[in-house]
Amino acid sequence: MLLVAFGSLVAAAMPLAIAAGALLCGMGLLFLLAHVLDMSVLVENAASMMGLAVSIDYALFIVTRYREELAAGFDGAAALSRTMETAGRAVFFSGVTVVLSLAGAILVPVSLLRVMAIGPIVVIAVAVLSALTLVPALLRLAGGWIDRLRVPGLRPQTSGPRGLWARWAAGIMRRPVWFLVGGTAVPLLLAWPVLGMALGNPGTSTTPGDFVATRAARTVATAFGPGVLGPVLVVVRDPAGPEDPALAAGTRAFEALVRDDPQVRAVAGPAVGREGAGATAVFTVVPASAPDAAASGDLVARIRDRIAPRTFGRLEVHVGGPAAENLDAKRALIGSIPRAYGFVIVVTFVLLLVAFASVAIPLKAILMNLLSVGAAFGVLVAVFQRGMGASFVGVSPLPYLDFITPLIVFTALFGLSMDYEVFLLSRMREHYAASGDNEAAVAAGLQSTARTITAAAAIMVAVFAAFVPTRLLAIKQIGLGLAVAIALDATVIRLVVVPSMMRLLGRWNWWLPGWAARRLPRPPSPG
Repeated sequence: MLLVAFGSLVAAAMPLAIAAGALLCGMGLLFLLAHVLDMSVLVENAASMMGLAVSIDYALFIVTRYREELAAGFDGAAALSRTMETAGRAVFFSGVTVVLSLAGAILVPVSLLRVMAIGPIVVIAVAVLSALTLVPALLRLAGGWIDRLRVPGLRPQTSGPRGLWARWAAGIMRRPVWFLVGGTAVPLLLAWPVLGMALGNPGTSTTPGDFVATRAARTVATAFGPGVLGPVLVVVRDPAGPEDPALAAGTRAFEALVRDDPQVRAVAGPAVGREGAGATAVFTVVPASAPDAAASGDLVARIRDRIAPRTFGRLEVHVGGPAAENLDAKRALIGSIPRAYGFVIVVTFVLLLVAFASVAIPLKAILMNLLSVGAAFGVLVAVFQRGMGASFVGVSPLPYLDFITPLIVFTALFGLSMDYEVFLLSRMREHYAASGDNEAAVAAGLQSTARTITAAAAIMVAVFAAFVPTRLLAIKQIGLGLAVAIALDATVIRLVVVPSMMRLLGRWNWWLPGWAARRLPRPPSPG
């Protein structure tokens, strides 16, 4: 009896237990990678945030479907088989989409962004493997005992015609246009501030004040000016040697032009050293502004594009330092965003095309995800740039968002929102395959998954929101952006906009060209 009671307790807490186990395994691998790749604390926080969220969601999807199959009268083995054919398949496609979406950040030639993507990829991959192997094994051991420790006062989800979600689905089926217009208006209004979004690298200006490095940086900036924290280094190489008249003339002209620049506080150098038969001269230019300020980036651009070519002519010139690194990273990010975003969108389309054998479903999913992303970016701009509710999240407004935030939020959200998209559409696809009635399939799919999606989203939002009070600005922005987007995605988007749009599209939801239908596998139905 003690073993039975213990098994029931484990089964009742299974989603959380599996999530914890998957997260621990994934974080173990991550810490090993962190030691090898020298990952920052930002990576560990991002991986913990996303890994915990998806681990609970995947376990919840599978456990919920297993309980439904048991309630339908199937024995443990048959219920588990049907569960893995449906919910297991949905988890697999969802997990692959998350991993490949995050891989889009690896296309950006910025090392921080690449390791920021690798960390969550490792943890999420382990979460998927655990959901597809460990969860079924524990469910098979638990069998029918999984429902023994039911919480008093809570009833299992009903599929009858009088339930809350049944009435909700019926209302959408009656007035799809009104629901579609109203549901679409919400993310569009939230996305409006995104038109003023700017990117930057805050550096130490937003790190906690009790950090030793932060205190040292602020002391130096107060005493000598903020530009001392990030001097611009100008390196000139002359193969003719230090006695070359071109180097001497260029040095004098460069110093004169740089000193006249209103953004320059001081110039030191040049320090000249031999390099074989040639020479290398190094100037230290101290800006009047901090390394993360836009004015410092403008100074770097002026030195590279105008001052250095005018003064040193044919000589090889390199401009570096923190301000130059910020400028180069920002340019690399902006230049790579179309490629990274395009990769994520194409991968999402292909995976959903294979999963559902439909053209309309992946196109609709991409459009819905763009609405969620736009709303998340709009909220981030409103809070962190315009200061709306900034005190509530514990920040002071800046003229920009952290430059890593948009790409991480976009790639992560495009994958994470597939949890609910795939779970919802899988049930709709099952009902449509059985009945051939699109309206009934949409209503039944919404009714049977709404409660689970709402619960899973609430867990995921809680996980992301828990990282908002962190003292690291990038994690704060990523946590808030994902929390807002998932909350909107799992409520307004998946429970209002998606079913109303699918109701209006009718049989076009499941259309596939003949040549593609002959080549793509048909989605299986539980037998």
